[in-house]
Amino acid sequence: MANDRHPADEQDWPSQATSYVVDLVDKVAVKTSNPAKLASRALVWGLGILIVAPVVVVLLLVGLVRVLNNYLYGDVFYAYFALGIVFMIVAAVLLRKAVKVQPPRT
Repeated sequence: MANDRHPADEQDWPSQATSYVVDLVDKVAVKTSNPAKLASRALVWGLGILIVAPVVVVLLLVGLVRVLNNYLYGDVFYAYFALGIVFMIVAAVLLRKAVKVQPPRT
């Protein structure tokens, strides 16, 4: 027999083709929409953090100055001076840890 096809297989080809197309579309959707969703989530979270972080830092610094002003008697100058010393020490430590860039040899 040269033709081994069954009549049931020939009648079922539209559903097989539909199934193949649906599977192909699902694979393409997974490979394109998942990275797009991930990128959009990263963008939204990044923008949110970029907007909220400076506000939080400023509010924390204002609170810290007020707390120091309450515990250090005198003018607010002493609170600014104490925070200035702390920030200078932190900056000195970070600068020591910074990697020195070697100039290119010519």
